[in-house]
Amino acid sequence: MDLFRAVHDGRVKFLWVMATNPAVSMPDSAFVREALARCPTVVVSDVIADTDTARHADILLPAEAWGEKNGTVTNSERCISRQRRLFDAPGEARADWRIIADVAAAMGWGEAFAWKDAASVFREYARMTGLAAARGKCLDLTHLGDISSADYDALEPFQWGGARPLASRYPTPTGKARLVRVEVPERVQDAAFPLRLNTARYRDQWHTMTRTGLSPTLSQHRPEPLLEVHPRDAARYGLTAGGLARVVTGQGRAVFRVDVRDGQRPGEICVPMHWSDAMSGEGRANRLPDSQVDPVSGQPGFKNSAATLEPVAADWQAFLVRRDAIAPQGLAYWTRARIAEGWLYELAGEGAVELDALLPEGERLEVADIVRGMRRVAVRAGDGTLAAAIYLTRAGQLPARSWVAGQLGQGSASACELLAGRPSTPLPDRGPIVCVCHGVGANDIVAACADGADSVEAVGQCTQAGTNCGSCRPAIARLLETCATQPREPAE
Repeated sequence: MDLFRAVHDGRVKFLWVMATNPAVSMPDSAFVREALARCPTVVVSDVIADTDTARHADILLPAEAWGEKNGTVTNSERCISRQRRLFDAPGEARADWRIIADVAAAMGWGEAFAWKDAASVFREYARMTGLAAARGKCLDLTHLGDISSADYDALEPFQWGGARPLASRYPTPTGKARLVRVEVPERVQDAAFPLRLNTARYRDQWHTMTRTGLSPTLSQHRPEPLLEVHPRDAARYGLTAGGLARVVTGQGRAVFRVDVRDGQRPGEICVPMHWSDAMSGEGRANRLPDSQVDPVSGQPGFKNSAATLEPVAADWQAFLVRRDAIAPQGLAYWTRARIAEGWLYELAGEGAVELDALLPEGERLEVADIVRGMRRVAVRAGDGTLAAAIYLTRAGQLPARSWVAGQLGQGSASACELLAGRPSTPLPDRGPIVCVCHGVGANDIVAACADGADSVEAVGQCTQAGTNCGSCRPAIARLLETCATQPREPAE
C-alpha cells in the first residue's frame, strides 16, 4: 500500500506493473484505481489485454504467457525446475526479461542488462545469491553461477538447501529460531458496521480471473460471487437464500448473491476476491477492505474488515447466454461466467428491461406471461444455431442453466424446448458440479455411495471424480461422510 500512497500523492510519477492486477487485488481498490488514474505514466506488461489495471495503462506491453516462457520455477518447497517453452509466443509478445532489457537499452543502459537468453539471466541470479550467503542466509546458488547454456537447458529439478536447510542452525546471531510474539490489536467496535468481513479464494479460480475466468471447465464450480452468511445473520438483515445483498464497509460497497449456510460463523461474512470490472458489474470484494497493514510485514488486512449488510430488492432477475461478451449497463447486478460456446450472465435490475441492449440480431422466438412477470426470448443465427437466449422473471423461478448453456451454438433443440428452458425428455439431475475436470455432480457421487463406494478412491473408480487435479477430493470426502450418516432403506 505504501507504493500506491506514494503514487496517489504524486511522489511516484512512473509506475510499471508486471504480471499482476492491483486495481482488483489490492485492498481499498477504489483508492488504488484513483492512484493509477493520477499517475502521469502507467506501463503494464501482461498476457491479457483487457484487465482492470490495463485499462489505466498509458503503455501496454504484451508479455509471454506461462506456456510460452523459457526459464525456471521455484515452488514453496524450494524446488527449482526448468520451465521449457510449449508454444511460440504470438505477435509481439516477449519474455519479461527481454522487455526489461529492451527498455534499458533504449534508455542507454543496455550494457547493464545485456542478457542474451534465459540462461544468462539465471547465471546472474545464481551469482547474486552469494550476497545472501555472505550475510548468513541459507540461499546459495553460486555453484551455478557459471553454468553453461547446454547444462542449463538440461537442468534437472533440485531442492536448494537440501531437505532440511535449517537442521544445523538458523540464520540468526544465536543460530536458533527467533519466535516473534504477536498481539492482535483490538478493533474499535462500530455500531454501524457490526459484522466482520473475510475475503477468500474459490477452489477453481486464481487471483483476479484474468486467465482462469476464461476457462469453461473452471467456471462450472462457482459461476458467480457468493456472500456466505449464517442463517441467524441472514434473518437479522432480511436476506433470502439465492437473493441479492449489498455488503457495505467504510471504504465501499458491493452486491453479491446470498448463500445462507450453517458453516459460516455467526457475526462474520465471507465473499470471494476474484471478480473484476472485466467480469462483473458487482461482486468486487476488494472495494471493501481498508488499507491498514501489518506493522511488521506490511501485509494488508483482507480478513477482518468491519461491515454491514443490506438486502437488494431488484424488480426482476434473469440469466442470459450469448456467444460474445458484453458489459451490461444500468443494472443492479450482473456477472458473467465462461461456458463452452460463449458466456452465461446472471442479471438483476429495476424497471423496464432493455432486451435490445442484451440480445444480438437474429430470428427471435419469444414467450411472455405478463401476469406472472415471465418473459423468455431465444435468438437464432442465420444458420439456425442458438445465438443467445434470455430467461426473465419478476416473481417466479428461472429454469436450470446447464441445459440452456449447452444449447448455445447448437441447432438441435426445438423452439418449444428453448422457450421452456429444458429438453422434452428430462435429463437426470446431477446436482452441483463437484469435479470440474470430469464434470461430475454431487448427485453422481451420492449415487456411487449408494452403490457401495465407501472411499474417495472408490468414488473415483466409479465416476472419475477426484482422479485428475485432486482439488475436489476434500469435497468428495465430505459427501461420503454425509452419505454414511444417512439411514438406508432396507432391501425388499
